[in-house]
Amino acid sequence: MGATSATTRDAAFSVTFHGVRGSTPCHGNDIVRYGGNTSCVSVLSPGSQPILFDLGTGLRYFGRECLTRDTRFVGTCLLTHSHFDHTQGLPFFAPLLNPDTVFTVHGPRQDDGMTVKTLWRLHDGALVESVLMRYPDRVTMCVSSQAGCGMNCPFCATGQG
Repeated sequence: MGATSATTRDAAFSVTFHGVRGSTPCHGNDIVRYGGNTSCVSVLSPGSQPILFDLGTGLRYFGRECLTRDTRFVGTCLLTHSHFDHTQGLPFFAPLLNPDTVFTVHGPRQDDGMTVKTLWRLHDGALVESVLMRYPDRVTMCVSSQAGCGMNCPFCATGQG
């Protein structure tokens, strides 16, 4: 993991590459130089909310370094595209366990403009469902690890009885 800092006349900010690898996270001596995490870049500036680019496995390290499960996170992600390697860190982002977290995800419009629903199988076999919903004025992502979620969202069959 590497970091680059930049300073402008009016503000200072830091850019950290938590993951730059494509397709599949991996480890080993041959990848030490660039790391084995998939795409995740954070931009931090004092007094401002964090901005993330992509939600790959590097997101887990951003969560570990900057936050705890008890920390209320408020930030934004600009998702370059919805391939698995750019979103697979999301279930491991500890701040999502805090109900007060506000995490806004902006992503490209899908070809058909429809909601994208994905079922993720974690390393221990547990299933996590995510739904990326595009609206004219915002993008919303729902992540649920509960069978029979009680939210009863009209777009989702999970909570419908």
